[in-house]
Amino acid sequence: MSDMGSGTFTPITESPPTPAPEALCFAFSRFELLVHDEYPLVSVPTIENLEDADLLPARIHFLGYWHTSEGEIPCYTAELNDAVAIAPEGTVFLGLRTLFNRGNEDLFQIAGQAVQVTDWDRTHQFCSRCGTPTQDQPHERAKVCPNCGLISYPRLSPAMIVRVQRVNSHGEREILLARNRRFPNGLFSILAGFVEPGETLEECVARG
Repeated sequence: MSDMGSGTFTPITESPPTPAPEALCFAFSRFELLVHDEYPLVSVPTIENLEDADLLPARIHFLGYWHTSEGEIPCYTAELNDAVAIAPEGTVFLGLRTLFNRGNEDLFQIAGQAVQVTDWDRTHQFCSRCGTPTQDQPHERAKVCPNCGLISYPRLSPAMIVRVQRVNSHGEREILLARNRRFPNGLFSILAGFVEPGETLEECVARG
């Protein structure tokens, strides 16, 4: 992500009355984020950029404020209509994994939150109990069914990450790395994974 200096992010669910034109908009087509690609850095378009390109989101959610040395920047996440979402000139849709280490870590973390909120919004338009269209709660990140009252929150998926190391026969420290078949060429990681229902963290490590 483009470097605007490190800062802090304050998540807020209650949206301002009107999105500011300079607000950052993490706009997704499925799970790919629209970015200005200025290799090796990328930047997130603003609400105004999307309006100028006639990219009208199907739905939009306020994420909160990113506090930087340049001021307080409101941030939104939006789901674009997949059927008509064509990247304007100078922009491209990229998966978040490909954006890792391409600039500002703050923006990458906000993008990680944005894609989860967008996916939750996409998959909870209807009540899972009775099928009634859901409604957004105004003061919390939740959807409520007006028919049966079921409240749906963004899913929390417990995960673990662990470093397994040893000292080899030459006295050198070594770390056990893993590779997922979906990783790009040359990418490895330490052991990480999601915890299954009823599974302990130790069992998850052994399975990983």
